[in-house]
Amino acid sequence: MSVVCQCFSVIVPNEVIEQKFPGGVAGYEASCPNQTYCSDGLLTRVGFMAPEDFKFYVLELSKHDIRAIDSYEGTDVIVIDQFKGPVWRCGWIRFAVEENLARAWMAGTEPGELAKPKEFIDAKIARIDPPGPEGTRIVHTPGWNPLEAKSLYSTDTYSEHQIAEELDRWGRG
Repeated sequence: MSVVCQCFSVIVPNEVIEQKFPGGVAGYEASCPNQTYCSDGLLTRVGFMAPEDFKFYVLELSKHDIRAIDSYEGTDVIVIDQFKGPVWRCGWIRFAVEENLARAWMAGTEPGELAKPKEFIDAKIARIDPPGPEGTRIVHTPGWNPLEAKSLYSTDTYSEHQIAEELDRWGRG
């Protein structure tokens, strides 16, 4: 099984949620701040459109001792950018774009069937151009027409140190 990854996906193993979140997986799902929750039985996923939103959510998870980065070695949660993959190193996650749709699954398992939110909007990726000036990428959706300029622009790039600094800046530390 795997979980869909659209925009920014906050992914936590169900085992971690059962151990650390009040009410376990059921409590986690009930507390989801939007309609993007899904689970494949091993991983849970909650999605966000903006970096500020996923950062706030990750900080909220840290109140339950669900940690994003622990000395760059261990992590209870991973954030995945649908265009670039995991935003920091994480040994327990695998990521791929298959059939024009980004997905993540637990390392050591097969991707299998894709778990999606109940209100899933199928926004597939047709093509991602190589980085241009200043790292800008153009992401084309299926049916993209250059005359209609229906492209999504992404300029964010991440490193482990950048995300750690950002989390510290947001009050994690």
